Amino acid sequence: MDAMAVVIRFVHILAAVVAGGAAIFQWWAVRPAMAVLDEPARAELRERIARRWFGIVVFLAVALLATGLMNFLMFKVPEYRGHSQKAVYHAVFGVKLLVALVVLHQATVLSAPGPRGEKRRAQPGRWNLLVAGVVIVIALGAVLSNFGRLFSA
Repeated sequence: MDAMAVVIRFVHILAAVVAGGAAIFQWWAVRPAMAVLDEPARAELRERIARRWFGIVVFLAVALLATGLMNFLMFKVPEYRGHSQKAVYHAVFGVKLLVALVVLHQATVLSAPGPRGEKRRAQPGRWNLLVAGVVIVIALGAVLSNFGRLFSA
């Protein structure tokens, strides 16, 4: 594996870990801590978090999409060009890309400051659980797709 592939994958995995970890942190730490606050204080805190976190979420979303697409086009397309199962790989990649777009949309809407995200931020448990759950499923899918290489006998 050349240096470019290592850098692209490192940035991709780092962005995914930060984004996934933030969703899990919101679910297990921030949401229960905010439950003890009255509604005006909760709304103010949600807005302050959104203003600080929105730029990071957009950066992570762009990094994930860009590095994922670069990895696919630069390394996977040539690797599977003559492979008999290339259609299956491309279909799985397409599904993964669509799931990623849904998750990144939810993450950006949840973190959008102002009234755009307030409706969803008012019910953060459901949306954070959705984002955290899909992140875990994608991570497990990545491990399982490389199972033979990672856990060879």
